[in-house]
Amino acid sequence: AYLQEYVARYDELLALFNQIPSILTANYKQLEATGALAREQARWPQILNEYSPEDKQTQPSDYKAHVRHLSDWIMSRTAWCYMELGGDDRGKAARMKQTKPVIRVMDPDALANANPFYVKVMDGFSYIWNDSPTANTTGQKRITATGKYWVKLKDSAGNISLASDTLYVGMEPPIETALNPLSTNDFFFCNNPVDGTLHICYSVDRVSPVKIQIFNLNGLKQMEVSTQAQAGYNRQEISLNGLINGAYLLRVFTEKKLMVKKLIIDKL
Repeated sequence: AYLQEYVARYDELLALFNQIPSILTANYKQLEATGALAREQARWPQILNEYSPEDKQTQPSDYKAHVRHLSDWIMSRTAWCYMELGGDDRGKAARMKQTKPVIRVMDPDALANANPFYVKVMDGFSYIWNDSPTANTTGQKRITATGKYWVKLKDSAGNISLASDTLYVGMEPPIETALNPLSTNDFFFCNNPVDGTLHICYSVDRVSPVKIQIFNLNGLKQMEVSTQAQAGYNRQEISLNGLINGAYLLRVFTEKKLMVKKLIIDKL
């Protein structure tokens, strides 16, 4: 019974775990823009080198590369835990087939400059790469050529995972990806802090479903509202009178986009 509750709780929080890379990146960009990272490195120049790199990993030269390493590791670990929580072989296989493996870039600086570098994928599987005719038996790969790379996992019973996100080497990724953050170009707006009624404004290309979720900072979902958006500009009001004052996470899903924003409720 405990395991069932544990797995259910992990699955409930999975959507929040998946936002960690975007949160880390947003924090990094803010600290860089304010000069905080430069001040820190000037005061403690050894701060970027105080750890031992993994096998095939190159010591990052800046904070951006560290953020890439941390994000890749966290998401790889998240996927591994999701599969392991399947329990027996059948359960793990079922969850593996729903998992997108993570390609961990071991030298982000080389990736940025289109130089050769190693990548890693979680151990214990065979690996089907899009540029290889046969399954590979090692989770390490050296990438030396410009192109697009993705991988699938294959277990001993022949079960195959979803494809990983595509890694673009020496080329710009397409503007439209599976989930792009909503930006000011999408005319997204919400009042913040909120005095009791949340006003959300956004635009979409066509009639499509929209889901709005609010979580507390412990990861518990406090509210969910689903609606059908019309093509073009949309405006929606949601009463938050049932929530107490404090900090929350707002998540807005459109058909192809996702926005995550810290929300403050401050009712008089």
